[in-house]
Amino acid sequence: MDNYIQWIRSKVGTAPLILTAAAGIIFNERKEVLLIHRIEKKGQWALPAGYLELYETPQQAAEREVFEETGLIVKVHELLGVYTMKDTYDNGDEVWIVGLPFICKPLSGELKADEKEVSEVRYFSLSHLPKNLRDRDILSDLKRRTLI
Repeated sequence: MDNYIQWIRSKVGTAPLILTAAAGIIFNERKEVLLIHRIEKKGQWALPAGYLELYETPQQAAEREVFEETGLIVKVHELLGVYTMKDTYDNGDEVWIVGLPFICKPLSGELKADEKEVSEVRYFSLSHLPKNLRDRDILSDLKRRTLI
């Protein structure tokens, strides 16, 4: 099914849904983390991420989303943890997101924004993250983990 979430929305309208999302955490050689600047969501900075498609594993979703949003081909290495958050879209759709951020190893590709969902891709130091940041709890945990 091509757009599973749209199909569900056609049945339930804007009622709350529980959705699973996967994110990719990618570091460069300077140990900076890659973030995307979302066109929607008030221009928030975030990890490259998106919802799982029907019959897709979380690892496949993370690798797909990273490629779609940044142009990088990555391989999932390790799950950082499980996170939850409530979100409401501009159109009133409500979701409870179960987020699975994966640390990924970059393999190849050319870093570029997809321009449909993402206006910019940039690496940031974990100690100098942007203010308008969506995934602050994940990145705080990641920062603590890298200090241990």
